Amino acid sequence: HTLPPTEASSSSSSLTLSVECSVEALILSSMPCLSQCLSLITPFPFPTALLSLKTEGDGSVRKCDSLSFGSDAKSVRDAAACPMFRAALAKGISQANSMLPPPLQIKKFVITTRPPWGSP
Repeated sequence: HTLPPTEASSSSSSLTLSVECSVEALILSSMPCLSQCLSLITPFPFPTALLSLKTEGDGSVRKCDSLSFGSDAKSVRDAAACPMFRAALAKGISQANSMLPPPLQIKKFVITTRPPWGSP
């Protein structure tokens, strides 16, 4: 995920992309319930992560994830609103943050509740 030094020094946008990919990889590896993660490091004042949950074929949250978090959430919207589900995700973010320097640590996360293809 990292660029060779010559490429990194010639393109700050490439370096930013490389750093964000590393942040995302750490977050995804710390939480198997996630299907996708997008980190927004710059130009935002607080590093933020957009999280997409793994779902069943019907769009419901995987039951094994809900149960492991002590949640009864069935839909992604339920999971996004569930304090227990959010606390489990916050713990995973904290675990990933422990391996990152302070400027790259995620301060806020958002669970995306709509699939990328636009269905409700």
